[in-house]
Amino acid sequence: MVQCTRREALFALGSLAFLGPLAMQSSSRDEAFPQAQQDPAEPFTLVALPDTQFYSRDFPDLFMSQTRWIVENRARLNILFVSHLGDITDSGYDDRQWENALAALNLLDGQVPFGVTPGNHDLYLNEKEEAPNSSFVRHLGPRSRFFHNKPWYGGASPSGFSSWQKIKAGGRDIIFLNLDDNAMGEEAVWAQRVLDAHPATPAILVTHDYLLPEGRRRHPYFPDPRRNAGEWLWQSIVRSNPQIFMVLCGHIHGQGSQISHNDAGLEVFELLADYQMLDNGGNGFLRVLSFDPTAGVIKVRTWSPSLGRNLSDADTPGDGAFTLHLDFTRRFAPLERLRLTSRLQSPGAENVNRDRTSRIVRDQVALGDAPALVNPNRFLG
Repeated sequence: MVQCTRREALFALGSLAFLGPLAMQSSSRDEAFPQAQQDPAEPFTLVALPDTQFYSRDFPDLFMSQTRWIVENRARLNILFVSHLGDITDSGYDDRQWENALAALNLLDGQVPFGVTPGNHDLYLNEKEEAPNSSFVRHLGPRSRFFHNKPWYGGASPSGFSSWQKIKAGGRDIIFLNLDDNAMGEEAVWAQRVLDAHPATPAILVTHDYLLPEGRRRHPYFPDPRRNAGEWLWQSIVRSNPQIFMVLCGHIHGQGSQISHNDAGLEVFELLADYQMLDNGGNGFLRVLSFDPTAGVIKVRTWSPSLGRNLSDADTPGDGAFTLHLDFTRRFAPLERLRLTSRLQSPGAENVNRDRTSRIVRDQVALGDAPALVNPNRFLG
């Protein structure tokens, strides 16, 4: 008989899960969650939900199949967190679409911690609007039933459009920082303060519009001069905060990935996934990221619960399945001493975005007038 450890068994199951629907038998909803104790070497899984806008509008069953699959397989794959990449709805003003979206997200409530980032379709009716609508904050803001008083929910920016969560995975705390789409300067300053409060905690940045299939976005989707593109986020936040080891995004149909090096010389994985232009608004494809701390790998797969299969080249070009190599101990051990100077909090720092907003933000930081952080010390000590 071949014997294996629980760690090896979990990771093997995580890999087999993508071979076919027979490997996807449901687990009991009565199993204990969340796990009180974790083996630091135990594999774990994160799931990313790319743009669901057309599911909320026309194919709600596909959205439901995604979140149902996550719950049914949470114990089998040790799914510890779900990140929505934005464009939850196709029109943030349509109550019916929100009803469909919230019904799907409701399956996760109390089962798997999750975070959401707004997309352009959740914020504006059209590009000419001067202010985002409040539907996103009303339904998925810090006071919503999904996040209010949840122990893993860290807080939100003053606007309510950005938020952060913290979980324990692989024996470490991990922060998920969900940043408003084409984030304005004040949202970026808020995000920097969250990172400053957790300088030694690995972090994943999630935002809607950041990456193209090749390279970062250099121009924001919105013509509003206050908003900033993916390249600006890299230059202003990501590269100077060594705890950020991954950026997840959607918005641009297709998929892409790149490995960049931050100011400390550490790798940052930047991953794009968006399948909205496939049949049925995306055919239910989602991203599954299986982490194995002992082996030092992250296996990324793209799976459709409704189709019962992996993404293929016939669906969309690019890599739907690949492996990232990450030495967890080496990558995260030095974070305590790698306190780099933030570009946003250094008054004289150069900024790739030289528009009015960037100057205002730098001036605010210099004068001490930057927006206050919500719950900055909630998980400290």
